[in-house]
Amino acid sequence: MLKSNNTNSDMIQTENINGNVAVIASSGSENYFHWLLQIIPRIKILQESKLSFKKLYFYNLNQNQLNMLKNIGIKESSIVNGKAHKMIIADRLLVPSIPF
Repeated sequence: MLKSNNTNSDMIQTENINGNVAVIASSGSENYFHWLLQIIPRIKILQESKLSFKKLYFYNLNQNQLNMLKNIGIKESSIVNGKAHKMIIADRLLVPSIPF
């Protein structure tokens, strides 16, 4: 377990998540091309893996991306916004690679 010498007032706010979190964050994901070729295939890899996860961690999503996720069956309540939560603590992280 990592320990910090910081006092509680100096610590970054964290979100504790019981269960597995799939990390889908990727630089450039706000760009439509990167979204289609780097993010969507990683979600497909996760879905085909049959591994269970409670949340999906993205850095930041726009409304079009949220709508696309909703259309493929991903609920907004299962999304962790990395821009709002600088640090998460989870039981396990699942990190699918970019498939090319």
